Amino acid sequence: MAKSIIITVGREYGSGGREIAEKLAKELNIPYYDKELITRASEESGIQKGLFEKADEKASRGTMFSLGWAQTAYPGNYMYYNNDMLTNDSLFSIQAETIRRIAAEGSAVIVGRCADYLLDGNPNLLKVFIHADLSFRKRRIMRLYNVPENQVENVIKRTDRQRAKYYDFYTAQTWGEAKNYDISLNSAYFTPEGVVRILVDYAKSVLED
Repeated sequence: MAKSIIITVGREYGSGGREIAEKLAKELNIPYYDKELITRASEESGIQKGLFEKADEKASRGTMFSLGWAQTAYPGNYMYYNNDMLTNDSLFSIQAETIRRIAAEGSAVIVGRCADYLLDGNPNLLKVFIHADLSFRKRRIMRLYNVPENQVENVIKRTDRQRAKYYDFYTAQTWGEAKNYDISLNSAYFTPEGVVRILVDYAKSVLED
């Protein structure tokens, strides 16, 4: 693509948002970041990847480990500590810096992690939210992850609640609320490829403006 575009994808659990985002990046031939974002944040900060994974899309729950231990493991990263402790908020700040660097480098598709909020104001930003009917999501989660039928609804609601709490905590906005996004699609009515085609067409129309 001649002009850069950053596409952020928020998603309800089980809606297929991650799959759609990955296919979209492949279709547009641009970098894709989901768990890859955690890997990059870890590499750039020198902080253990497992700590980012533990805090991933979870609202602040306080201290992760003491600075005394962290100084030994990760010398030179003192800017990320608060009151001699590494916190979830610190990890969020590191990850936010990584997201902004990715956007500054050129086109990319970024899944979740408040990227839409962090990059708000970027003229090349397209904010997407993927949702779906609960029945569709239940069937999909049971098929993909072998979650028992009597547990799947609780799993979906717990994951959505966690993502919403994280997003609301760090953005002071409401996760999934249509006005916070440029386009919101119900994936239950399309194939993943169908959603990708809609988003590709929409992205091209944005680039032409």
